[in-house]
Amino acid sequence: MIMMQYKVKLPNDFDMNNIRKRVQENGFKTDGFEDLFFKVYLISE
Repeated sequence: MIMMQYKVKLPNDFDMNNIRKRVQENGFKTDGFEDLFFKVYLISE
């Protein structure tokens, strides 16, 4: 299994809806990747 994790520090007043919208609009782009069985997008607020 290969896993990747990215930690991105955002300002305290950053609108997390921007992140949710980006995942919703672009998350499908990796749907056809060979051997990719699942993907997870996690946020912490």
